[in-house]
Amino acid sequence: MKLECPVCHNLFEEDSKGLSEEVSCNKCGAPVPTPKRTDPSSRDYPALCVFVGLVMALLVTGTFALKNVDTDFDFSPGPVVQEWTKNVEEKVKGLLDEASKGLRIPGREGTDAKTHLLKGYRLHRQKDYKEALAELNKAIEIDPSNAEAYYWRGRTLVSMERLDQGVDDFKTAVKFKPDYAEAYDNLGWLASKRGELDEGIAYLTKSIELKPENAWAFYNRSRMFFSKGDVAGAMRDAEKACSLGYQDGCKAYEAYKNSSREGG
Repeated sequence: MKLECPVCHNLFEEDSKGLSEEVSCNKCGAPVPTPKRTDPSSRDYPALCVFVGLVMALLVTGTFALKNVDTDFDFSPGPVVQEWTKNVEEKVKGLLDEASKGLRIPGREGTDAKTHLLKGYRLHRQKDYKEALAELNKAIEIDPSNAEAYYWRGRTLVSMERLDQGVDDFKTAVKFKPDYAEAYDNLGWLASKRGELDEGIAYLTKSIELKPENAWAFYNRSRMFFSKGDVAGAMRDAEKACSLGYQDGCKAYEAYKNSSREGG
């Protein structure tokens, strides 16, 4: 499957065998998401809405009947029944509020952070970075703690060569979502691009702690170890990436092994 690097726009064949959510550009080394990464999608609650509607109908019918009993027979349902009715009304209101969160209500889309995030994500994948940035800015304005919006704005800024701003957004993403492994991947890669290998290794180590099967992170950390002269560490990480199905890791392991023999 052909992929395109969001940074250098290099086209290359994916060879991770579907075991990694991100692969590495074979030209510049940037992390490239695979199509297997699923779109964030809105939830739908048709069954819940039907259930809530039935409960509401029963509640209205029951309340009306109790009031008629009170009027026609001078009989009051009493404080216990009245309290129960109040509690049911509150619970039904809560169910309706929960259901409405996942429903696309006409007229509400413009103020929904998730809607702008989805638009920004799709525009980013279409390489319309200017419009993607505008949508992601709107998402963040509405929901300033939305880690996903900061992540994709960071990806968009990097694609626009605004690397420092991208770094800031990835850092904000992990601030709001400390287990955001993909954001740590990008922070590690960008640190290595600046020549800050220790910082890059630290970020990728954090990513690996969060996702021990992250072959991309093992492979790129191996490259950083090798750049620092730690051939043993580079071989260990490359071998791990290879065992996870990352073919570049297999190639790197052989290269590191040959390098150690020549050095020895």
